[in-house]
Amino acid sequence: MILVLFILVFFVARGILKLYKKYSFTKQEYNFVETQQVKAEATLSDNQEKLKAIQTPEGEDQYLKDTYPVKKAGEGMIVIYEPEDSTYQILKSKSGWQAFKDYFKKLFDF
Repeated sequence: MILVLFILVFFVARGILKLYKKYSFTKQEYNFVETQQVKAEATLSDNQEKLKAIQTPEGEDQYLKDTYPVKKAGEGMIVIYEPEDSTYQILKSKSGWQAFKDYFKKLFDF
């Protein structure tokens, strides 16, 4: 009888542990979704403010100027392009004699 009771207690305890694991996982997911909701609401309010600004003629003009390279008649525009820098240099290959000389220069610190 006691053996059956221990087996029953074992299965109940195992079920409680599994239930606790599910609860903790669900709580983590809830917190994650809650933070995502706050971020989404902030983004929504920012986008609504931008939409209100764009609906005015000045806002529409500013949006077009910021987004596309356009200008009104009578305005000047300067476009500055930066050259693309190389991230590495291609080294010239040395001849055998030059490599030999460089080795001895480094060896004796000339």
